[in-house]
Amino acid sequence: MKNVHEKLTQGFSEQQAFALLSATAEHLENGRSPEAETLLTSLIETQGAHSVSANVQSLIFAKALLKNINEEKAEEANLYLKEFDMPQIELFDLLAKHVPLVNIPGQIVNEMICQFLRQSEEYVLLDIGIGSGRQEIRLLEKLAAHSCRKLTLIGIEPAVEALRESEKAIRQKADELGIELMFYPIGKKIEDFNREDWNFLENFRGKLVINEAFSLHHVVRHHSRGDLKDRVIERLYGLDPVFFVLTEPHSDHETPSLSRRLAEAWSHFGATFRFIDQLSELDEHQKAALKTRFFAREIEDILQMDDSLRVERHEKAEQWISRLQKTKFRTLDLKDFMRNVGLSAGSALKLSVRQDYLSLDFEDQTIVSIIGAQAA
Repeated sequence: MKNVHEKLTQGFSEQQAFALLSATAEHLENGRSPEAETLLTSLIETQGAHSVSANVQSLIFAKALLKNINEEKAEEANLYLKEFDMPQIELFDLLAKHVPLVNIPGQIVNEMICQFLRQSEEYVLLDIGIGSGRQEIRLLEKLAAHSCRKLTLIGIEPAVEALRESEKAIRQKADELGIELMFYPIGKKIEDFNREDWNFLENFRGKLVINEAFSLHHVVRHHSRGDLKDRVIERLYGLDPVFFVLTEPHSDHETPSLSRRLAEAWSHFGATFRFIDQLSELDEHQKAALKTRFFAREIEDILQMDDSLRVERHEKAEQWISRLQKTKFRTLDLKDFMRNVGLSAGSALKLSVRQDYLSLDFEDQTIVSIIGAQAA
């Protein structure tokens, strides 16, 4: 790669940085770690010597790749990024309140779920990855507006402390709204469910609505048990849900190819970063902090070479649909659910109805996909 070590006046351009990172990934895939380390060190030194905020993306990716070779040197990139430190609680608050890529999918899905739940008091909501419970609290408000007075909610969340906090907040909101709530918390990963766990869920067969949001992509491949995503989807199909909705980042980070994961992640997070850059309610420090302290962790996981350690295994909608169809799930035409759904005027995001799924797009690139299905 010609003149790759030359110190450029403004640092490497985005195109040059990606070309260098791609060459690095190729070296790593072919066992040429010294050559990869030389290229990454050059990139980090060059980008760090110029406008760090303008070069955040390339520094994040360079650090992620360098961690495969030399963690101590990777920290050199981290020194340039430390100025954007921010407590985790503040980061999550920024994401939830000011980044529509996180909260708009929940609003869309709640509208869909509401159309099922408000038809009968018998329905049960199974929530995979309930997290802080923000989406469920908004759903309760929507259901209350339609005179819903009873809900059974099963919340799955491996982070037990977060599950406790979400249960507390959801119960409090149900009390405020006068909704009779039966809440069943399950504090474990769904791929680790045992027979007793699945037997419990089978008690709700035939009246179950399943919501999954930014969770199933964490299900890993197991060295002896194989592709656990397919196994989990098979078990969910066995529960005979009347509606199963998946919300996931739209990018292929499941592929074993490091070069392809790099290209997919560069495109996906590049669009995500550009979207964050145009949010007027965030200042420059907040924008950089979201990139370097939240999304950077995902990028580092995606670009790990040890496949057994990777948990950010995002897939495109077409890949999820293929998994659903293998287990005889029938995907739904979601345009009928869109009567009461729209984006606020002036939003840079576009909501598109595609074959078998909805997409949230920025600059004509799909960032989040929403898929609805029923047991056939």
